[in-house]
Amino acid sequence: MKTSFAALLLVLAAASVPAADKPDFPVREEETLHQSYPLAAAGSLAIDNAWGSIHVTAADTRQIEVTIHKRIRAASDLALSQAKRDVTIEITAGRNAVTLFVNGPFRCAESRECCCKDADGLGYIVAMDFDVVVPRQIALTLKTVNEGEIRVRDVSGVFAIHNVRGSIDLQDVAGSGEAKTVNGAIKVAFKENPKSDSRFASVHGAIDLYFPRGLSADFRFHDYKGAVYSDYALSPLPARPPRTETRDGKFTYRADAFTGGRAGAGGPEITVDNLNGDIHVLAR
Repeated sequence: MKTSFAALLLVLAAASVPAADKPDFPVREEETLHQSYPLAAAGSLAIDNAWGSIHVTAADTRQIEVTIHKRIRAASDLALSQAKRDVTIEITAGRNAVTLFVNGPFRCAESRECCCKDADGLGYIVAMDFDVVVPRQIALTLKTVNEGEIRVRDVSGVFAIHNVRGSIDLQDVAGSGEAKTVNGAIKVAFKENPKSDSRFASVHGAIDLYFPRGLSADFRFHDYKGAVYSDYALSPLPARPPRTETRDGKFTYRADAFTGGRAGAGGPEITVDNLNGDIHVLAR
């Protein structure tokens, strides 16, 4: 389920139509589903959604409790019936790992990404909003594309969070990983400073990162049309040496586009990549 940032840009270009151009489907139907999955020990949760939000909250529990709000919008009763047949949730549940994968004709056969057909061509939209309660220590892989935000509260563990048309908001988290979106802001508030390398990236939206006092890390910033602001004094890091490679008999020279800054004594590398938006490194 790992996705490169370049792949997210491809999804943005080829997925469903922009919000302003969405068809106004008159036929509607909703239902709510509840599921629970016990875990033998600290484990992992992966949700790969297509339309809708993902909200994850930690609690003192040893199981994953999932509530799914399913909303179908269709051009006709026939399209509504087709949507019910086409769009499914593939569930893989083990002793320590749970995967929920929303499948349908909007997925490409080989990559399983949302990149094949838009909503107008299908004649319906099936949106699923996931509200999930998890143990406090768990690894998360969360992904959605349209009409949704991803929000995580009070979870500790490795995380991989990908959105395309929406924001990412992680509050009171501990651990390390990556959070990437295309059209949306990223806000991450750590309750413990990361101990391993992490990466944050957006194309259209600010990136706000909050760290507890005593931060020691090496930052790599790339911001094309914004600025970088920091509550922490950052000492400059030397640029990385350029990379050279040969492809199809041609020599390529690639300079480092990132600016480095060290907080405290240095430590894990935190890469922050933004195109249209500011970057804030803030003290909690």
